Parts: sequence; C-alpha cells; structure tokens
Amino acid sequence: MTLVGYGFVGQAAHEILKRYGEVKIIDPAKGYPECYADNEIYYIAIDPGLDFSGLYDVLDKIKERLNPIVVIESTLSMKALDTIEWKYQFPMIYVPERVQPGGKKASVRLYATLHCDDPEDADEAIRPIRDNYDLIEVGPEQAVITKLTENAYRYFQIAFANLISESFGEGVVSLVNTHQNVKLMQPGIGIGGLCLEKDTDFFLDALPRNETLEELYKFGKKIPSVVAGNIEEEILISNVWYQVKTISVFGKAYKPNTNITTNSKALEIAEKLRTRYEVLHYDPLIDAEVPKGFFHSDWLVVLVGHAYWEQYAKMFRKVIDARSGWARRV
Repeated sequence: MTLVGYGFVGQAAHEILKRYGEVKIIDPAKGYPECYADNEIYYIAIDPGLDFSGLYDVLDKIKERLNPIVVIESTLSMKALDTIEWKYQFPMIYVPERVQPGGKKASVRLYATLHCDDPEDADEAIRPIRDNYDLIEVGPEQAVITKLTENAYRYFQIAFANLISESFGEGVVSLVNTHQNVKLMQPGIGIGGLCLEKDTDFFLDALPRNETLEELYKFGKKIPSVVAGNIEEEILISNVWYQVKTISVFGKAYKPNTNITTNSKALEIAEKLRTRYEVLHYDPLIDAEVPKGFFHSDWLVVLVGHAYWEQYAKMFRKVIDARSGWARRV
C-alpha cells in the first residue's frame, strides 16, 4: 500500500492502514521521497490545491504504473470529478474524509467507484476503511456534492451567526441558543482552516445561481476585516486622549487548541492591525518564545481561545476579547 499525502487527513488514514500491512508514504512537503510501484493500492490524502493540479500530478504518475487501484480521500469538486472520469481510466474509489467539528471521528462515510469493473478489486482496496466505518455506496456525483454540502452548511452557519451578531448584537445569538430546537454555531473571527471556505466555493460553483448564498459567502470572507475594525474602534474609544502604538495579540492558529495555521484568520487580522499599530503576535502552541515586550504593550487582544488564555490576560491592564468577532473590553 502507498499513502500519498501525510497531512491532517493522511495521518488519520495512516493510523488505519498500518494495521493492514506495510504502508509506504509519499509526501514531498514532509521530505518523504516519491516511490510509485506497479500493482499497488494508492490512498490519496493530499491537499489537491484549488485547481486540483496537485491531485492531477499524482494521478498522472500513477497512470504510468501497472494495474494500480486508487482510493481518493481528498475532497473533489464537480469539475475535478468530470476531469478524472474522462482523463483517467484505471480503477478508483472516492471515499471523502469526514471530519467532525472538534476533530471527532465520523462513524459513517460515503464511497463511489469509478472505472472499477472488478468488485473484488474494489473490496480489497476499501477493506481497511470498511472495517472502521459504516460505508454507504452512492454515485460519484452524490458523493462529491454531499461532501461539499456538508462543509458549505457549516460555513453558512458560522457566517450567519456572525451576520446576526454584527447586525443585532452578540447577545441575540446567545438568546437564540437557549431555544432547544435552534442552535446557531457561535460567531467567531472568521472561517479558517483548509476545507470550509474552499469547499463552499466549489459548492456554489456547482449550484444554480443563488444570490442570497453568494452574498452570505462574501460576508463570511470579510469577517476578519470586520473584526479588525471592531478592535480598532474599541481601542480608539477607550483611549481618546492617548495614541496607542503597540498591541499584543494572542493566538495564531485557525481554531482553539491546535497549532495548525492553515488559512488562519487570526494571522489575517493581525496583518490588518499592523497597518495602524506595532503588533506583537504570540501563540503558545506555535511559538517557542514570547516576543520581547509582549507583556508590556498597551493592550492584549485575544483572537484564539486556547486553554488557559485567561492566565495570559491577567498579566495585562487592558484586554480585548475578540474571540466571538466582537471586541469586548474585559
């Protein structure tokens, strides 16, 4: 077996595959050399890129091998599915990874076969996944659009919660969440990470034109700019007679209690704040050292709610909690 890609999805796949035999790993980003072989089962878990060039590059190399079988765990778009169906004729199985909010393991996954005429070949390739999940076989188009819909739904939940919070106040979201049948995802500093934003883009591309969702998608993308503006306004209001020059910012990761910075909105907000202030940016899960002067700046701005963030806040006289998208003095 060969695993292509050893990032977030690849590492989870490796934990399963290694129980079924030797697993070779290909991932140039991690320094693992390329080693494609004949008669292999390839499990692809790479970040395919917005244009899927990374995925096509891998499939082009596999195409030259003898009797390959491919299991794709990377998320596809409808356009990518069309390209794969006409360009590559060797057996493939599409089993998109399902990552639950909070990193919990999904129990059910969908799968679809492409150019796979021999059921025994498909069963052999998918056995490690079948043994660990409840699998539902669907058509390729259904598998693709279902995965895109799942991530688009989460994106729109967050964007809608931020829209309500920004329009009517954050207290309204809290009050709505007291209703047993209505739970809004909590608003935040933006919609980061690898999947939600790009998959929502692919979802809208596949969907007939819908101006309402397109506008909500655009609002979701501008949340970091809104948050940066809220922070600047709070600082200005609180310092009418004093010009703030330096602020400390806590959190770089794309979500709490992780060191992953992929598409991190905290980094984006910090860059926007740098146009007005000197920013000392620190994340205890990412940085080896605290920036010099971090505890002596005018303000602490909390963007990411890592565990124990309150302990850092206690070291400052002026603190803004922006984790929910609002800039609240605490």
